[in-house]
Amino acid sequence: MTLTRPQNPRAIRPLTAALVLLGGLQTAQAESYASLRLGLAYPGAARLTFPRGETAHLDLHPGAAVSAAVGFHLTEQIRLEGELGYQTAPLSKFDFALEPRNLRGDARRFAVLGSAYYDFRNSTPFTPYIGAGLGLARVAIDDAHFRDGATAPAVTERTTVLAYQLGLGASYPLAAAVNLDLSYRYFATAELPLEQADLGHACHNLYAGLRFAF
Repeated sequence: MTLTRPQNPRAIRPLTAALVLLGGLQTAQAESYASLRLGLAYPGAARLTFPRGETAHLDLHPGAAVSAAVGFHLTEQIRLEGELGYQTAPLSKFDFALEPRNLRGDARRFAVLGSAYYDFRNSTPFTPYIGAGLGLARVAIDDAHFRDGATAPAVTERTTVLAYQLGLGASYPLAAAVNLDLSYRYFATAELPLEQADLGHACHNLYAGLRFAF
C-alpha cells in the first residue's frame, strides 16, 4: 500500500485563483465583439434658419454610409457599443420663398457615438434589438453653389455638434462567432451653427453588416 503525501493547501489556492481568473477572462472575451456595417443614407429635408427668422429648405440626394464599432455584452440582453460612422450625400435643391434652385456640392458627416442596445432573446435564430446612442458629429458642406451659374461664391462649412441616433434591427448567426446584422438608424444632430444660417439635419440609414465575436 502506497501512501501519498497530502498537497499543501497554500499551494493549491494560487492555482485555483488563476484558473478562476482565466475562466473569467475567457468569458469576457466571448462577450466582446466588433462590427462593420455598410448602408444607404436617406437624408430628410434640412431646414435653414436665417438671423432674421426666415427659413429655407435644403434637399440632399441619397448617399452612402459606413459604420465600424466595438462592444461587449453587459448582460445576456444588454450591449454597450462605441461606434465610428461616416456618411456622404450630394446636395440637391435649395428652396427659399417658394423659389427652388438646383444645387451642386456635397454634405459629409463623421460621428463618434456611444450606444446601448437591448436584445430580445427568443427561440428562433433571429435576435431582434432596439437601441439608442449619443455623441458628437463633425458635419462638412463642401463647395455648395447653384447649378444655374449664379455669381454667388461657393460655400464651404465645417462644424462639430451634439448628435444622437435611435435604431432597431435583427441579427442572424452565420457561424459560431459571426452574425449577420441588418438595421435601421434614425440619426440627427443639434442645429449646425453655419456662418450665414443655422441648419437642422437628420437622416434615415439602412445598414447591412457583420458582427464578429472575440
